[in-house]
Amino acid sequence: MSQIPLAVSLLCFLITTSALADPHPSTQGYTALGPYLLSAPYTEAGNCGNVWAQFSTGQTSYRVYPERGSPGSYLVEQHFAVRGQTRAGLSMSCQKSVGAGIAVTQDDVTIVRITGTFNPKGTCQQPCFFAQFESAFFAATRTATPLALQYFYNTEANGHIVMAGSNPNALEMAGDIQGEKAN
Repeated sequence: MSQIPLAVSLLCFLITTSALADPHPSTQGYTALGPYLLSAPYTEAGNCGNVWAQFSTGQTSYRVYPERGSPGSYLVEQHFAVRGQTRAGLSMSCQKSVGAGIAVTQDDVTIVRITGTFNPKGTCQQPCFFAQFESAFFAATRTATPLALQYFYNTEANGHIVMAGSNPNALEMAGDIQGEKAN
């Protein structure tokens, strides 16, 4: 897939979901949960298993929308935003090198259809990653189907990465973060 169709599909996705971006619980027909703070640093692995970045601050939040005409079926929208720095070595694509200490942000949107019993009074411990969220707010007999995954990694001057798709094991990737930290 070329970068232009991927970019166009991402833009369409963002325009479509921008109407969902109201951060306040309301009468819009969804349940807002979070934000849950990132409580400990974590590392990000590249395509060849290399650790290219460490993230230390951020949060995740969720919205649960009952699907119209499908009792017991919900669309769950996860927003995940963190900040960190690169580590020296191979870049995320494993095709270039990246210097240490480059500030990088990760902003993700994930949409998953979950069929099962939703418990809006459930509780989830920080940082409440998606697997924890599912267990905390949905019955054990649930099924989950990823519909859209959008991952954005950004730097000031060392590039950007966009990853998108519906299968978490086969995402399309465009761009890279590379080079030395600017002084």
